[in-house]
Amino acid sequence: MSGWMEKQAGRIYARLSESRLFELLAPLRLRRNIEFSGMEVQSYYVDKIALSLKVFFGGLLLIVLLGVSLYLQKEQVTVLERPAAGESMDMEELWLGEEGAAIQVEVYPRELTKEEADESFESLLSALEQLIPGENESLAEVTEDLLLPDLVDGYPFALTWSSFNWEVVSSEGEVDREELAEDTQVELRLKADYGGWQWYYTFTLTVLAPVMSAEQEYLHTVEMLLKESEEEGRGEEQWELPGELEGAVLEFYRTVDYSSLVWLALLLLLLPPLLWAAKDQELWEKRKRKRARMESAYPEFISRLSLYIAAGLNLQRAMAECAADYQQDFGQERLLGRELSDFMRRMKDGYSFYQALEAFAESCDEEHYKKLAGLLRQAEKNSMRGLAQMLEQEAATVQEEQRRDSRARGDRISDRLLGPMMLQLAIVMGLIMVPAFLSF
Repeated sequence: MSGWMEKQAGRIYARLSESRLFELLAPLRLRRNIEFSGMEVQSYYVDKIALSLKVFFGGLLLIVLLGVSLYLQKEQVTVLERPAAGESMDMEELWLGEEGAAIQVEVYPRELTKEEADESFESLLSALEQLIPGENESLAEVTEDLLLPDLVDGYPFALTWSSFNWEVVSSEGEVDREELAEDTQVELRLKADYGGWQWYYTFTLTVLAPVMSAEQEYLHTVEMLLKESEEEGRGEEQWELPGELEGAVLEFYRTVDYSSLVWLALLLLLLPPLLWAAKDQELWEKRKRKRARMESAYPEFISRLSLYIAAGLNLQRAMAECAADYQQDFGQERLLGRELSDFMRRMKDGYSFYQALEAFAESCDEEHYKKLAGLLRQAEKNSMRGLAQMLEQEAATVQEEQRRDSRARGDRISDRLLGPMMLQLAIVMGLIMVPAFLSF
């Protein structure tokens, strides 16, 4: 697969290099950076294109696999697993039909065998019938919240309220009619405590259903059917969902979150351009490091060259001796040694001395070496008079420039460190001063 990618990358590069788009993607400045870094332009771009293809097709494969996986999760369900006894309630979101509305259902945990009836409540006092309706016309037409007091003036009873249908009327008197498909009767029970005695009374009221559309009524009917089915099967480990309603087939599907697929697709679109730009930035950083190393090696090189010239060697012999010296291990100056080796190779291939020297200065990609090439040409016109002295002066000037640059970098680093040092000083002063103030 990797070989196929590289082969396709080569074909893409071949077509791209013949089009005008190549000048936008690979401007001359960038191609020179590649050459200065010792790489071939074609090899560099083929590697970049191959990397982009691998990322794109790999991401595309991942999107397809994830999409298939998510699609397979949206299967028709007829049974829901209940939580084990003692665990919290689960909330399931189901689809009514493949493209239907979403329904939230509550799946309660499996219950162990026990009594399922609450205490019976004492009958409510008839005097409360005038207080309980609140803003409603009567308990037979309830549309607003009820007034369920804890105490009633003139009576020494502590009142506790409860509702048989708390989903419609809560124990605090709040009325919820949104899910009602028809008028619903609700029983409110009152427990009255006084002096260790207890009285119970039951109020029956009617909550009027809101006017709903046909679709809302159908969804409400399905939700009520699900609720009844869930309550009937709470003693089972699995809840088998109802399969039909009034002769119509019911199909439920789990919802699937495709957001991860969307984010992955966006990442796939953004990653290849970012990688493309990162490769160019990496190349530029590599060139900067090479320039820095060549600049650092320049004073030693020019001093060595001036030494050989002062000893009576001509330029060709002096450069050859320097090349021989730098073929040994000179630490970070090994990079300069490779450039000098290339200089000698060009001389053997038939280049004139100054052609090879200009190619050497261009390959070094640093202004001092280009200046050196001009200095040597000027010295040749002057019959080499004073060349050794000029080279020594050039070496001294470059060393002074490097010392100034080093001091400037040191000053910038010191300035950046000043802020953290002041912060540390403030913290230390605070640790000293705060306890001193607190002691007074």
